[in-house]
Amino acid sequence: MTEIQFSKKELIISIILCLIVFGFILYLFLNSYDFTERFIYGLILILILGFVLKSRIHQYKKYSKGISAIVLNEKGIQNNTQSTTIFINWGDIMTFQTGFYRTREIYIVTKNPEKYERKSFLKLNQKPSLLWIDIDVMDIKRSDLLIILNKHLQANKTV
Repeated sequence: MTEIQFSKKELIISIILCLIVFGFILYLFLNSYDFTERFIYGLILILILGFVLKSRIHQYKKYSKGISAIVLNEKGIQNNTQSTTIFINWGDIMTFQTGFYRTREIYIVTKNPEKYERKSFLKLNQKPSLLWIDIDVMDIKRSDLLIILNKHLQANKTV
């Protein structure tokens, strides 16, 4: 079994940056003249920031409980980097992809991606969010993780 840990440093930096940006948005919101424009932009930014902050706090709670970001064993991969923990069997995984607009994330290509879709009233992405591995908060480089993932996939694909 291989476990990749969350990076406490990256989690804390990300949370602090979110709070700083929140403070800056609040400052701009309170010191701007055009109420309509600042309300719309402020609301959009606060919603985006709130989503990121909630995600990072959730990841930090997992880290605090000693939960690894990724757990690889002979049966499959457990991804704890998303708000919902998900386990994917190696037989279900086709490959791992990078190079999307989320440059530091890895997408797990499965035979049946619909199986991993979350119920959501707003679908912003064509790929299910549970199949993304968030590298930003892990204690490993993307290239190193890809090597590990592909080695495990090749070794366990027939299991």
